[in-house]
Amino acid sequence: RGHGPKYAVALALLGIISMMPNWFIAKETSFERNAFELALNAFIDSQQQNGSIQMDEQAHEPHANWWDPYIDSISRVYPSYPDTDAADRGTLPRHPWCSSVESADQAPLTGILYSKVHKASSSTCAGVNERIAHRVAQRLLSILPAHEQAVNASNTHKRLHACPRQSKHDFAIEKHHGKERKPFPQSILWSVVRYPPKRDMSQVFFTYVSREGMEPTDKNILYKLRTYLNLRGKQTRFLLPTEELEQNATDATVRSHPDQLADIIKTRIIQHHDFIGITERLPESLAVMTLLWNLDPTDVLVLSAKHTGGYSHGKGKVECALNVPTFRSPAVQAYLDSDEYIGGNPDFLLYHAVNKSLDRTIEALGKDRVTKRMDEIQKWQAIVERECAASAIYPCSVNGTDQPESKNDCYRRDWGCGYRCVDRVTGEGQVFD
Repeated sequence: RGHGPKYAVALALLGIISMMPNWFIAKETSFERNAFELALNAFIDSQQQNGSIQMDEQAHEPHANWWDPYIDSISRVYPSYPDTDAADRGTLPRHPWCSSVESADQAPLTGILYSKVHKASSSTCAGVNERIAHRVAQRLLSILPAHEQAVNASNTHKRLHACPRQSKHDFAIEKHHGKERKPFPQSILWSVVRYPPKRDMSQVFFTYVSREGMEPTDKNILYKLRTYLNLRGKQTRFLLPTEELEQNATDATVRSHPDQLADIIKTRIIQHHDFIGITERLPESLAVMTLLWNLDPTDVLVLSAKHTGGYSHGKGKVECALNVPTFRSPAVQAYLDSDEYIGGNPDFLLYHAVNKSLDRTIEALGKDRVTKRMDEIQKWQAIVERECAASAIYPCSVNGTDQPESKNDCYRRDWGCGYRCVDRVTGEGQVFD
């Protein structure tokens, strides 16, 4: 059932296993890095062709839909706010959540607040959050009267370089998203969730295979899926505003009182957040966000933070770690399809309720309107990728070397890298109704 011996053979055939202190750790030279990548890709290709493993993109929906009776009742249409400058279409609306005075760190919270769920496009979405905060601030400052601009520029403590925002994992880990905050739209709280098996597998590979050098055998992967930080239900627990509520997301409680869980997800997650998107539907999610919050299509343009087969920073044994592709063997897939994994897993209810809420919000906004906006964003995204992807400086190079100069080209870490080029390509944009 395990694939350990096959990995050893694949690597040994290329003569590189003796070079590696662990099965994957990238070495100093590009030759050794390339040799490892060739070995890994050759093994994955051979196993995929004979059906021994399944790549993450091929994952299918389980059949045990215990959550179906609750989806309609706990989903909702996300709120939008009116154009406060409707009488003057020559300027952008003054976004109520953006202020140069209030802080996003103290209650009542204000600003644009992102609950950053691990392995749910979180670094990419953190870049989106930062870009929205910077772009809106720039435009609001540009329409201030001249004397106000001068005052703002001279006051370094209140200078509006970016709107108040929160983009770190710690914001949700420490339950700051459960603090008192100003009502929408004086603050915006949003997040993105991912299909549970994909997110959980991505977490295991990112944390243990890519960063800790764990050999991805069935035994190792299944052990981590069952034990690592109690992966099942992690998204639900992460987004609940208090630790006390997390006891309602345990396997036993979910199985015995699913109606209780449904009510908590409805009132304390879906209604508590002003928007929750879907990783698998990220283009639609971003389009909806821009329409709900009167944003320009170019406000959500960022280059992807992480790439499969590329390198990124981590806390493991190497500074720049190779992002090993996530895959599943039949044994792992059998576990992910089992009642053990699905039956008491609150993330399935959360995910499908959020998915339904996105559908309902698109219906309320108008499908044609959302499709048009999504097309606009994707056209801009293609331009940005063409013009900026090659020149963007990430914390790790394509060869896995550290690039400290990325601090001048990313908002933070690997969030929104290449933003200077993106700004230059898109300019100030224009007002969209």
